[in-house]
Amino acid sequence: MDWTLLWFKELKVFGTNTSAEEKFNGEKKRCYQIALELMEKRSYLLTHTFPLKDYKKAIEMNFKRSKYEMVKSAFKFEESQI
Repeated sequence: MDWTLLWFKELKVFGTNTSAEEKFNGEKKRCYQIALELMEKRSYLLTHTFPLKDYKKAIEMNFKRSKYEMVKSAFKFEESQI
């Protein structure tokens, strides 16, 4: 990553480091462990995609990731939306 724009404008960068537990495939595990297991199986971490018009559903499901066994989600854009 080119950090030039950050230091040139004297911006501050803050980060976080956290891990949570989720219920996935019937077991409660650390999120990092779930991600590592999925990568070992060559499974995709992107588990759910939504059309932009379903943004409310996407937000609701992200708040209840365990219920929907969601790891990562993304919006699908059609060319007419770009």
